Amino acid sequence: MPGIIKKSKQLFEDIVVASVGRDDAEAVRKASLMYSLALVGICILVILTVIALLQNAIILAVVDFITALFLISLLVFMRFGGNYIFCSYCGVIVMACLYLYVFVTGGVDSTGFVWYYTFPLIALFLLGTKAGTIATFILFIPAVFFLLLTAGQR
Repeated sequence: MPGIIKKSKQLFEDIVVASVGRDDAEAVRKASLMYSLALVGICILVILTVIALLQNAIILAVVDFITALFLISLLVFMRFGGNYIFCSYCGVIVMACLYLYVFVTGGVDSTGFVWYYTFPLIALFLLGTKAGTIATFILFIPAVFFLLLTAGQR
């Protein structure tokens, strides 16, 4: 088992270094984080796609699957293009759109609001303090607007 872990770690490092090079430690750290978060996100989105299909939430399943495909394409683009900054911004934008959609529709069994808790972490880690805070507030504004619109309907 340790041999598999060692080979997996080496493969991951080779992919990251091939994307951004070894010269900039900050670029390697951010690219590693982007790959890690995207891979975890892809796995979770595929699982959520299956769950949404089992619960007959077809539109949500399609949105989850399209988001997973977009994240895969970002990783491929980052691997061969090397522009981790562009990929980080695109990844955060796509996740913001997904989270807003899930928040507005309620998600499966009205659990859409729970995903909002993870967005600031993703945005801050990938974009840095200033841009991550701005991205979080940009996502916060339509959520508050939606809540204000729906509060009068109760």
